[in-house]
Amino acid sequence: MSEEEIGALSQQEADEPQRHQDTIAELTSRLQRAETTVAQLEAELESQRQVMAVQKEQTRQHEGEASQLRQALTQAAAKYRNLLLASAPEVPQELVSGATLEEVDNSLAAAQALVVQIKQRLEAHQAQERVPAGSPTRGASDLSALSTHEKIAYGLGHSRQ
Repeated sequence: MSEEEIGALSQQEADEPQRHQDTIAELTSRLQRAETTVAQLEAELESQRQVMAVQKEQTRQHEGEASQLRQALTQAAAKYRNLLLASAPEVPQELVSGATLEEVDNSLAAAQALVVQIKQRLEAHQAQERVPAGSPTRGASDLSALSTHEKIAYGLGHSRQ
C-alpha cells in the first residue's frame, strides 16, 4: 500500500465518525417525525371513537323513538279500524285487518266489496226461489181463446155441477 492509499484510508477513518453522527441525526429526525405522525393519528383515532360513541347513542335514541312511533301507529290503526267497523256494521270484523291506516282502508274496501257480492248473490237466489204467498186469486176463467164447441162443453159441464 502506498502512502497515498494509507492517507486516504486514514482520512476515511477520520471522516467515519462524522458520517455515523450524520446518519444518526437523520434517523433521529425521521423517528421524531414518525412519532409526531403517530401521535396525530392516535389523536384523530380517539376523536373518531368519540364521534362514533355519540352516533351510537343517537342511533339508540332514534331506535327507541321509532319503536314508540310504531306502537302509536299500531294503536291508531286499531282505533281507526274500530271506528270504521262501527260505521259499517254489515262488514264482519274478521275481514278487516292491518297495521297501518292504508292497510285498514284497503282491507275494509275488500271486505265491503265481498259483502256487496254476497248480498247480490243472496238476492238473486231469493228472486229465483220466490213463491207467492197464499193461493192464487179466483176469478172467472178466460174463455176467449176457446173454440165455440169447447165453450159449449165448458158451459154444460158447469151447469151440471
